[in-house]
Amino acid sequence: MVDAMKEAEFEPIIIEDLVRFGEDRGFERGLEKGLREGVEKGLEEGLREGIEKGLRRAVAAVLAARGLPLDDDARRRLDAEGSLDRLERILQKAAVAARAEDLFDDPDDGT
Repeated sequence: MVDAMKEAEFEPIIIEDLVRFGEDRGFERGLEKGLREGVEKGLEEGLREGIEKGLRRAVAAVLAARGLPLDDDARRRLDAEGSLDRLERILQKAAVAARAEDLFDDPDDGT
């Protein structure tokens, strides 16, 4: 290979050059992969946060329409809830609860 490179009048490749080339390619590929995964994760996380926010707003709207406003403690508990399943159950309870506090009184589902 070295003879063929001399014949073609190429400068000899030094191992350091190959290492740098490999590092550069590895960095480029790693950066591309990191950006792609970051965008995907960001979209998923953003969607989840949007759904959570929408469920919280729906709970507040249903309670307000029923004349059952959230007090500060209930609002804090609702805002702290991070489970989509529990937020959906809380929304269902909001449609039939006698008091806003009843949204969080179900030992079976942890709310």
